[in-house]
Amino acid sequence: MRLNYLLVLLLLSTNVLAATVKKPNVSDFAKDDEWQEVKISPLGDYLSAVTRIDGVRVIAMIDAKTLKIIHTLKFKGRIQPGEYHWASNERIVAEKERFEPWNDHPASYGEYYSVNVKTGESKYVFGYKKAPGSLSKKMWGEIIDPMPDDDQHILVKGTRMSSYKEYPPKVYRVDIEKGRHKTLIKSPVSQGTFLTDHRHKVRFVTGHNEDDNYTTWLYRNEKWHSTADLNIDNESFDPISIKGDTNQVYAYYAQNGEPRGLYLFDLDNGKKQKIFQHPKVSLTGAKVDRTGEVYAVEYEDSYPATKIINKNHPDAKALYLIAKALPGYNSSVVSETLDGLTKVVRTSNQYSPDNYLLYDVKKNQLSYLFNSRSWVNIDNSANVVPFKFKARDGIEIAGYVTLPVGVDTLEDAKNLPFIVNVHGGPHGVRDYMQYDRENQLYASRGIGVLQVNYRGSTGYGQKFTELGYKHWGDTVQFDIIDGIKALVGQGAADKNRLCIIGASFGGYSALQSSIIAPDLFQCAVGIVGVYDLELMHETGSISNRKSGRAYLEKAIGTDKNVLRANSPVRHLDKLKIPVLIVHGGEDKRVPVEHAQMLKKGLEKQGLHHEWMLLDDEGHGFYKPEHRAAVYKRTLRFLRQHLKMSK
Repeated sequence: MRLNYLLVLLLLSTNVLAATVKKPNVSDFAKDDEWQEVKISPLGDYLSAVTRIDGVRVIAMIDAKTLKIIHTLKFKGRIQPGEYHWASNERIVAEKERFEPWNDHPASYGEYYSVNVKTGESKYVFGYKKAPGSLSKKMWGEIIDPMPDDDQHILVKGTRMSSYKEYPPKVYRVDIEKGRHKTLIKSPVSQGTFLTDHRHKVRFVTGHNEDDNYTTWLYRNEKWHSTADLNIDNESFDPISIKGDTNQVYAYYAQNGEPRGLYLFDLDNGKKQKIFQHPKVSLTGAKVDRTGEVYAVEYEDSYPATKIINKNHPDAKALYLIAKALPGYNSSVVSETLDGLTKVVRTSNQYSPDNYLLYDVKKNQLSYLFNSRSWVNIDNSANVVPFKFKARDGIEIAGYVTLPVGVDTLEDAKNLPFIVNVHGGPHGVRDYMQYDRENQLYASRGIGVLQVNYRGSTGYGQKFTELGYKHWGDTVQFDIIDGIKALVGQGAADKNRLCIIGASFGGYSALQSSIIAPDLFQCAVGIVGVYDLELMHETGSISNRKSGRAYLEKAIGTDKNVLRANSPVRHLDKLKIPVLIVHGGEDKRVPVEHAQMLKKGLEKQGLHHEWMLLDDEGHGFYKPEHRAAVYKRTLRFLRQHLKMSK
């Protein structure tokens, strides 16, 4: 539903008016969001949001009544604030990100500053540099609990710095005014993610061990206990919150590889109660109050959906009223005051990027705060529709189609130029029904876009994910190929005007699918792509660590013959179409050697190709001007080979 609601004040009973904005060009799609990460202080006196000044992130601290900016947190030089939290009603704690001379992407070294919203005074409270009460060893920091009801302390996970070795992290209580630290607990595994209860006590740690196996530990009676001691399946148990002052924990859980649901576990006897589980898709989120009570869950089959667990919960009632006021939008509470009476709401749908509103529970009133991309005219946005098809072996595969602007339904689509835009990962990632600026760009120029949640994607159960292990080069590609063939079979896509594009694993798929089905596509675009599976074991940030090497062994295997058989650079003699190669010179995840090998191989075969290297970029493109350049080059390439008029 295309509802504009950009009002200064919006009552739940009012109608919504349309906003008038300019028609976007390519650079508009490449711009950074104007406003992100909007939050409210614990007592509701202040708001905060991330914006940009001269291309650099700053945190704006805002008077909640007047909406006037009081202070902005902006570091000097090539430094900017990263993720942040309200640690008290008057203090924000923010991560510090640095731009190194050789890289346009900011790097975090786990340093944190606390900032007084009234005075603008900032203090270094955690990090590898020397500070009052600082740690003796260099640490990466990460806030695990901002403790907003404690004006002086936060809980930070500190991990000893190393580029190659993985050290178990520790939890520290940090004084945000004096910078002093106290060690509380050490994780039994590296890469640990800690969970605290509503009284800020560490109760769980989860993560993947050095063998890339998911593991969960419970802290009880001053020692760590494996969930196996509680007769809980460790591989699928993912704790969300501790219910109040009880020994019960809400957790995502699944059996036999099915989609994960919401369960309540009794930690005293290991018994579990299923609260909600969707038959086809895993839950994507849970709504938890400050006492640890889960009152709603989120999932996405074809469309985003929210399931109320406790209808009598005051937050559930508020969520219902917000959803009723904004039909057709996916709305979520992203921040709230300690008493829960004032909430920041983020809302969006396939036509509209994120908007932020403030909800007053007592007045039952919404007021407009920020639009993340105010230049987007949603009346000119493309529609996105769910799409399901049967793969060649009979498995149902889900995805989404972004229709060209002016085409409202899939039934209205007739012989259109189409691209397949393959998501990265491939594991731990999936596509969703949402506003995607890249797909909207293509649709604004008359190109339809297919996204496929091929086997191996997350969100459909562990069994579905595992179907993609060691099948990157065949079965996964068959799903992608079968998806676009299904669109052709329905008459929506023109079989003579198809291209394939993707980044990272998607870049791999763009080449691999074009090799497997050499007569299907008219062009391919590989962006920061993997083109030699054998090389993944030798270079890149994944193979640097033991857990990464274990992941590669599980995901692609170690048999050199199989790796070579499924590596695009080894089979370019089967390729028939032009290729655009785009890569970042400072890509640490997929080093530029992959792109250089592909370029050299295409030259040897005499195949038409174009080359675009952004020297200072990494695994993706951080600067808007770089994104704009990539979009323009890609769009020109696609339109040429899709035989579209200018």
